[in-house]
Amino acid sequence: MLADTAPSLRNLFPNALSLLSLSILLPLFLHLLWRLLLNPQNPKPSTQAHPEGKPTARKKSQSSFYGTPTTTPLNFTNVAPFPTSPSSSSSSPHVSTEPDRWYRDRTLISAPDRVYTPTMALRTCPFDDWLRVDTNYPARMTHKRNVLDAYGWKQVGGAMACRPEAEAAVRELLGFFKNVAADRLLMRVNWGINDREELFFLDGTHLYEGDEAAPDEKIDISQVQLRIERQVLRRLPRSGAICMLTKTYLYRLVEIAEEPGFAARLGGMLHKLPEKLAFYKRKPVWGKAVLAYLDEMAAKHPALPTDDE
Repeated sequence: MLADTAPSLRNLFPNALSLLSLSILLPLFLHLLWRLLLNPQNPKPSTQAHPEGKPTARKKSQSSFYGTPTTTPLNFTNVAPFPTSPSSSSSSPHVSTEPDRWYRDRTLISAPDRVYTPTMALRTCPFDDWLRVDTNYPARMTHKRNVLDAYGWKQVGGAMACRPEAEAAVRELLGFFKNVAADRLLMRVNWGINDREELFFLDGTHLYEGDEAAPDEKIDISQVQLRIERQVLRRLPRSGAICMLTKTYLYRLVEIAEEPGFAARLGGMLHKLPEKLAFYKRKPVWGKAVLAYLDEMAAKHPALPTDDE
């Protein structure tokens, strides 16, 4: 009897490796079975199918910086309405008699030894500070309507449309927009240098790959402006559409360069601009004249010892 059973046992377990494999695979199989069927803290995945027959993809978690991706109605009871008549503008916290001094913003123009990046001035924004309107806004809108009635409207293609880098830039931008939720406003403060005092530049205010540029020796420093844009981005809670508001501020450089420490901060940032960003901002054109002026003013008007603004 023993002689008959020995060959059958050897056939079932020919070597020790089979025993080892069985001892490893059996616990793994039992654990997987427990996770799928018996664990109450691990519910079964949804079997709801996509309208096109594809399985529903799991949503990727996102940073709380963009807000919460929820359709819960938002509460705007604490948001003060903007006055509809100029007579009530004096009591509104949104209309300031003092001009906004964005050139003092340390997230935009920081310490001279800090290298500027486009996301430095990105921050959240309270709902009651979404839209800033000047007291002369109705008069300016009337003037714009009169101009359009007189001269008509000519649509001009976007500046990025003909650029080879446009496709990648648009993909990145759409990815950013997708993360913005309706319960959070995002604000960014952008800057630029205008080398002459004009409101519209037909030749643009940026340089792109393939463009040629040389220092402009005829720049009048009294005409140079620091251009700052306050950009606020939000998702409308009902339609889900993205809305972006931009308000532009223009500061003559000669009017703000004497403020203690400002010329050193702005000049330090412009000196250290990364090469590609400097080219995009047209630094090869205005850089020589503007930096020479800022360096001179930085020596004359250094930061105050108590300047911790």
